[in-house]
This record gives sequence, structure tokens and C-alpha cells, in this order.
Amino acid sequence: MAWTWWRSPQGAEYLLAAGSRRVTRLIVRGPDWSVDRPAPDRTLAVERPARAAVRVEALLDNGSRLNPPH
Repeated sequence: MAWTWWRSPQGAEYLLAAGSRRVTRLIVRGPDWSVDRPAPDRTLAVERPARAAVRVEALLDNGSRLNPPH
């Protein structure tokens, strides 16, 4: 799995995350917010007002957690 920040042409900031076919959930935590969603297509896009320190995790189909090296 991997993630990155992306800015739309309109200026909105997004965190984009994607994982392998074994990923079932993607979890993103910031200083005062979090997103924990099933990921049937193994992707996640979260709009945030500004870049912040985040922690991204993936839950695999065997129950293991995976943290990207970002």
C-alpha cells in the first residue's frame, strides 16, 4: 500500500491511498480526525483542508495490519 497528497486544480487537498488486492480496509488518522472505511476497490480519497501529519494503515484479508513506508 502507498499514499500521497494531491491538490485538485480548484485547490482542494486530498490524501490518496491505495493497496494490493489483499487490502480490505484503509484507515487514515490525523491530529483531530480519522477515516476508517471498507475498501472493496482498494482505494481511498479523503479531502482535507491542509496537509497535516497523518498515519495510514491497511487491514488485510487475513486480519494483519500494514503501514506504508511513507
